[in-house]
Amino acid sequence: MTPTERVLTLRRALWLFLVVPLALWQVVMWSGHTIDDAGITFAYVDTWLHGGGLAFRPGDAPVEAYTNALWLGVLTPFAAVGLDLEVVSKVLGFLFAGIAAVLAYRIALRLDARRPWAALVGPLVIWGAPLFGFWVLSGLENGLFAMLVVLAVQRAMGDADRVGTLRSYWPTAIVHCSILMTRPDGILYVLALQGWTFVRAAEARASRSLGREEGIVPATLPPRRERLRAWALRAALGAGLYLVYFLIRYAYFHQVLPNSFIAKSPAQSGGIHVFDLDGPGWSYVRSGIDAYALTAPLLIALVAGLASRRTRTVAGLVLLCYLVGLLFPLVTGGDWMFEWRFLSLGFPLVGLLLAIGTVALADLVEGALARWGRSLSRWSAAVGHGAAVVVLLALALHVAGPWEARAEEREKKVNITVSDLAQRGDFYQYVAELAGIHTPLVADADAGGITWKRPVSFLDLGKLGDLSLARHYPKTYGYLRDYVFHEVRPQFIHLHGAWYDYKLQDMTEWEAMYAPISRSHTTRYAHVFEANMVAVAPFTVAGPVASLPLASGWDGAAPVAGGRRASWPGLEVQATVGDLHHAPGQRSTWGL
Repeated sequence: MTPTERVLTLRRALWLFLVVPLALWQVVMWSGHTIDDAGITFAYVDTWLHGGGLAFRPGDAPVEAYTNALWLGVLTPFAAVGLDLEVVSKVLGFLFAGIAAVLAYRIALRLDARRPWAALVGPLVIWGAPLFGFWVLSGLENGLFAMLVVLAVQRAMGDADRVGTLRSYWPTAIVHCSILMTRPDGILYVLALQGWTFVRAAEARASRSLGREEGIVPATLPPRRERLRAWALRAALGAGLYLVYFLIRYAYFHQVLPNSFIAKSPAQSGGIHVFDLDGPGWSYVRSGIDAYALTAPLLIALVAGLASRRTRTVAGLVLLCYLVGLLFPLVTGGDWMFEWRFLSLGFPLVGLLLAIGTVALADLVEGALARWGRSLSRWSAAVGHGAAVVVLLALALHVAGPWEARAEEREKKVNITVSDLAQRGDFYQYVAELAGIHTPLVADADAGGITWKRPVSFLDLGKLGDLSLARHYPKTYGYLRDYVFHEVRPQFIHLHGAWYDYKLQDMTEWEAMYAPISRSHTTRYAHVFEANMVAVAPFTVAGPVASLPLASGWDGAAPVAGGRRASWPGLEVQATVGDLHHAPGQRSTWGL
């Protein structure tokens, strides 16, 4: 076996016995959970394939409630041939995340091919962190986005010095456009990558010792004018591709920005507080980094990576991309979901930074020994290898406890899943069936599993799927009252968490037009409605004097069965609801 073959065998063995088991552990831990937001994309795919356009339900007006257009497009062909979107999304997320880990490994290996142990830090960190595996297996676009970002970093390492034909510029342009179409914060990464490659291309030097800086043989650079021209062409191609997508999108939705951008705008949650170190954005970022014990390893890796001539250029690029990625949670204030979804998007860059730092530390140790004298220099390479192994082991010991604790905590309780919302949709449909309503109109803030494969019409209190709410809230509660209670008039209203801030439960119409469903009436679905508030309109009267009745509470034997009293001046109507505990499909009637 030649030395090259031995090195390749060692690399494969390291992946097989270290990285692959970690990745499979993540699959075992999280593949059973599909996060509710993934159901939004699934619902849109199904509606689109059934001729209903890009909307939650067939017949609804088109509205861009999703933020992951490319992910929606990737899933659509699989749904078209009848494959289960939950399974497909997890398989693709896992594969894309695996490619991201391989790319991070290759970038670090490119810096120093002699030390596969150092490069292995990247994929081990990526697949060892519960927050990464949890989200790439959630059904969302995290795996795709992670792969595109790491691929863009890899291409940027050569783009600044690469001059070729127009055809050779298309791959970078396609990757950048794909990032923009996958996530709203993709623009931050693209701008950072374009800025970095522009600065590198604009440097006046005619040559660069790429061998010392990036592990490539020394090369003579093309003239600066040609490098800048190549940069401009790549940027123009990427912008042109995105412009085509934007024009198609605008022609369909007639909106400059997706409705999801407006619905989740920081203006709707108190404004932008990037410089408020005690604000929700900074608290979100700090809590995630602290929970994963990454502060000290990242600081050490950054100092070493920027100190070593071999690694400082790439370390600067990766650090820049990671920092601009943090701007998104800082601006938006983070989110309510467990396990730091927004931090998981750039987590492969964390693994890559730690791998670069390991390469740099080994390089610095080897260089120091070489400078101390001839007697020590012959041991410098071996000591460098040993340093890489020591760093890897020290990092593993440092993070093992906190990461195991994160996995145990998340295993006990995950975010709201598509299955949870599907059961909530079943409950709405079941109660509506008792009232003879075939497709109930539900006002709820969680769209995913309720709208996907459930015969429920939907008023999105989360504002993603409703243009009116997104544009008027929170300017006036008067508009909210008129819109919900008098214009849309859903049969069900479900409030929980932040949605109590709408104050619908404090408005007179809440008591006058709806009756609360207590948890005792939802025994079969209690886990879905825990600590929530649900109200149901007793019924709608058709005719020339149709109106919603005034509600006066439950009259029957609580809590299992009861009557529903509704009254108008000069007229009293009694409606009786059957036992809400019996199985769906068992018929019950409204008696008048």
